[in-house]
Amino acid sequence: MLYVSKDEKGKKIKKLEMFPLRQNMNKTISSIRWTLSTSIIRRVITILLYIVIARSISKSDLGAFREFSIILGIFILFLPLGLDYFFIVSQKNNHQNYLNFSIITLLLGIISAIVLYFIAPILGNYYHSQLLKKFLFYGFLILIIHSFRLIFKKYFIKNIDFKTVSIAETINVLLYSVLVIIVLIFYKSVWVLFWGFYIGDTVETFYLFLKDREYFLTNLKNFISWKAVKQSYASIKENFSFCFNTSAIHIVNYLSNNAPIFLLGIYLSSAEVGIYYIANQMIALPVSLLTESLSRVFLPCLSRLQISQMRERINEFTKMATILIWPLFISFAFILDKLIILLLTEKWICAIPIARIILIYTGFNILVNPISSVPIIMRRPDLELKWNILATILKGTALIIGAKYGLATAILLFSFANVLLYLLFQYLIAYLLKMNFWKFISNYLFYLVYFIPYAIVLFLLKMLGMSAIMYVSFVLILNITIYFVLNYTLKGQLLNTVRQFTRLK
Repeated sequence: MLYVSKDEKGKKIKKLEMFPLRQNMNKTISSIRWTLSTSIIRRVITILLYIVIARSISKSDLGAFREFSIILGIFILFLPLGLDYFFIVSQKNNHQNYLNFSIITLLLGIISAIVLYFIAPILGNYYHSQLLKKFLFYGFLILIIHSFRLIFKKYFIKNIDFKTVSIAETINVLLYSVLVIIVLIFYKSVWVLFWGFYIGDTVETFYLFLKDREYFLTNLKNFISWKAVKQSYASIKENFSFCFNTSAIHIVNYLSNNAPIFLLGIYLSSAEVGIYYIANQMIALPVSLLTESLSRVFLPCLSRLQISQMRERINEFTKMATILIWPLFISFAFILDKLIILLLTEKWICAIPIARIILIYTGFNILVNPISSVPIIMRRPDLELKWNILATILKGTALIIGAKYGLATAILLFSFANVLLYLLFQYLIAYLLKMNFWKFISNYLFYLVYFIPYAIVLFLLKMLGMSAIMYVSFVLILNITIYFVLNYTLKGQLLNTVRQFTRLK
């Protein structure tokens, strides 16, 4: 929250201060609800936009735009140098820490925009794409607006005002999606995505600014003084270890998650990158609807528990995730090819084999994603950094070796690397929580065995040669029926478990 004090010259200024504990807790609970509800809305809108884009944009153009987005993401992650997280976790000097973070972010935003402009030809040639080079030339506009967006957003996050942040992000996605969908009807160009993206970010930034423009305008003069810049630099030196580790964790994790785009663009064509992107999004978008929601709720739930209680909760999650997610996942695996043809047209039939390969590790990711916060809860961020570095090296090696033999081989080896990493991560969690690893893993297999007959039924139905619409509809009805039967068999325990995981008491 803000309070009024006086500076060295006796002038009144507004400063940032923490909320009282009770108000803090109330805002936390409210923020989680807003975050969950708006994230689902944004995902649904994004899925609709994804379908329109896949139908309207060519494979090579889509691949180049995705490469541009990933490269831009690295620059954006680099901007605050970890001072944003230091500002959020700090318990004192909030006003000064915010100014330090803001000044460094804005300064590096300007420098990064200039650097990006001049290295655009080099990166364009490196990825064998003239279109990527043009995107990067104009990318400085997005970097500048992202600097301000980051500055304003972290201010509200510090105040646990996720309602404002969630509304701003939803306005961005909604405006961007509506603009792109309407314009693509008349003008099918990948540049529509670029300018729509820029307009959406600009509107979100302006909305955040207006929500507390008095504070931002009052402190604007502090952004443009040499003394303030020196104080910000001193803050980085003083907290170098924290800032470096925080930045490194996020950048390495980002590289690890987006390794296929980074590396495939070097060894393969932009069109093949576009095929991978469409195949991956076909699975990632619907799956993330559930995994992101579980992750956001799981972190505050686990952070309040003792280790023994945490073990119990994770075992409960294992049961819930297997019963809830695996029937849906198995169904999705069987209707995937039909959905791609129905939603994206036959232009993307080439993405079906890649999407099926990606399914190999997606099932493991569904189970691991929500418990990925355990190392942080156990106060072992060093383990997370080491883990992210190991994951990046293993995934990158698999992709480089596989790319020599084509896109399918590269993604297949990448998937196997992910499965191995997920199993190792389960071992790490079991070690941290002093759980029996094999018993932990057997919980997944025990519940999974029950759904093998369901998979056989779906396979036999597919052999009957039903039309795409009829088969998809039949599988969805069968899925709903299974959930009703499971809930009845477990005497309502299925729904009770869901409520238990989303109750923050």
